[in-house]
Parts: sequence; C-alpha cells; structure tokens
Amino acid sequence: MFLEHESLTLAVSDRPASELEALGLQRRSWACGDTLWTAGNAGSALPVIAKGQVTVEAANEGKTIATAGAGLGLEAAFFRGAKYTDTVMADADCEVWTLSQDELPILRATNPRVYASLLRTALQAVGVRFRTASATIGTLALPRLLAVECCRAS
Repeated sequence: MFLEHESLTLAVSDRPASELEALGLQRRSWACGDTLWTAGNAGSALPVIAKGQVTVEAANEGKTIATAGAGLGLEAAFFRGAKYTDTVMADADCEVWTLSQDELPILRATNPRVYASLLRTALQAVGVRFRTASATIGTLALPRLLAVECCRAS
C-alpha cells in the first residue's frame, strides 16, 4: 500500500545522492510501463518515490487499487519479510530510492531519526489499512450476519 509521506519525500529530494547512499538507500530508475515489482516476489525493498508515478494492482485481480506519485511506498511485505502482495508498474519514468532489508538495522544504528520517521510512517500505514479493513468488514459482514440471524430466528 502506498502512502504519500511528504517529509521523507522532501528528505530524498533535498539531499545529495551521496548522503542518501550513506543512509543505505540505492537509486533505481524505471521507464514508463516497467514493472517495479510483482506480487509473489520477495518483499525485499522499501521504496521512496522521488519522481514519477506508479499504479498498484491487486494480486490475481488485475484491478487498480491505488496510484501514487512522489512519496513513500509502504509495502507490508517489507516489514514482515514476506512476499509482495501487489504488482506495481511505472505510469511515467520513475526515480526511486530503495532501502533493503539488510540495510534497515544499519539505518537504525547510524541514523535513528530517519529510522524513527520510517517507523512512524509504517504505523500510519497500518492504521490506514486497519480503518479501511474495518470499514469494509463492517459493510460486508454485518448484513450477512443479520441475514443469518434473521433466518435462525424464523
């Protein structure tokens, strides 16, 4: 799931490449139409989109579930050490800085402020996903439960 996160985007766009590389980030570029990652592949990188726009498609459905421009792409798989749950494609030429799983503990040790910002953003994403899931469950499950209870009562 992608969330716009202005402070991290600005941190990427305002810093020289050498500073970002010192934080453990790696710059990658994708052309319009390229696939950044595919559902089912190892969730080994956390992207910060510096330039461009992407489309996120739900796994096995081919439905667009989000579009995102410059900002932090929070993929739950990165934090769980699991596989990507969505496929992400470039809608325009993209410049993306990525943080690998291996660099995360190094970032925590060498730059705790950036690490703390990353964790805050991750918690915000969890909150958004929880609210979205709760709203969806509320609209789908309650009518079904009421229908079942009505059938049992009659």
